[in-house]
Amino acid sequence: MMIGVDIGFGFTKAFPGNVVFSSVFSEQGKRQLKMQGAELDNLELELDGKNYFVGRLAELEGGTGTFDRDNIIRHKVCLLTAIALSAKENYSGPIVLGLPVSDFHRKDQMQQLKGTYKIKLSDNQYTIEITEVMVFPQGGAAYFDMLLSDDGKVISTIADQRIGIVDIGEKTLDFVMMDKMRYVNEKTNSMDTGMHKAHLRMLPVIQQELGISCLPHQIRDYLHKLPRQTEAEYRRLANEIIDNLSTWWQFKDFDKIFIGGGGGILLHKYIRERINCDLVPDSQIANARGYLKCGTATKS
Repeated sequence: MMIGVDIGFGFTKAFPGNVVFSSVFSEQGKRQLKMQGAELDNLELELDGKNYFVGRLAELEGGTGTFDRDNIIRHKVCLLTAIALSAKENYSGPIVLGLPVSDFHRKDQMQQLKGTYKIKLSDNQYTIEITEVMVFPQGGAAYFDMLLSDDGKVISTIADQRIGIVDIGEKTLDFVMMDKMRYVNEKTNSMDTGMHKAHLRMLPVIQQELGISCLPHQIRDYLHKLPRQTEAEYRRLANEIIDNLSTWWQFKDFDKIFIGGGGGILLHKYIRERINCDLVPDSQIANARGYLKCGTATKS
């Protein structure tokens, strides 16, 4: 068995299992009273003698979504939670991760995640042995998800085309040009932008219109109450992304352009107003599934 895990600024995703939870955690003592509800709303991880709230529970308990590229604890908490939820049993095997194109030189750092862990997640004990850490570029994984079958074989006609992938995350945007299954390095990079930019601009609007003070990772909970303002900010961000991409790409040079990531789901309709593009199928989970397919193809 092999598991693909996409640890993003906003959400952690894993495949198999279509696991998705907020990349928010907090170090806490044990709860005396546990809430009823879905498993993903009550993620409590015990690791190395410490107790962490993860995902939605951490958000409710005032946890942090702050991302530090050198914070290996954050990676471990999100990764081990994802593996346990995906495998649903003890696990021994490789994992496949991704890094932004601009951070790919940090792939050796991810090898620190190898090892054997004894954890407890939501009252269940697990032994997780990570035997190998394989790392692939973010954004490109969505391409390989569309290109490859589950056993790593080429099945799509995009293999013979020039394809652009725009992967919009919470704080990072990766853009990748693939020409007949090869990366075009000079047209592939990352930007420090994403949905977080639009959401932060909504923070004073939430405070003014709703009279609510909230933390940055709680902003999404209130956007449905401000549909007009949210739509304006999403369209504004989409236009900023296209303007930035146009300094790197001539859009007419592509056979197809795909918009992916969790942010792609939110912004695709606004980006499509200016350029011809399609939404990556199963956009939020596509990277994690693509990592798994890349790992499978590498091993076959």
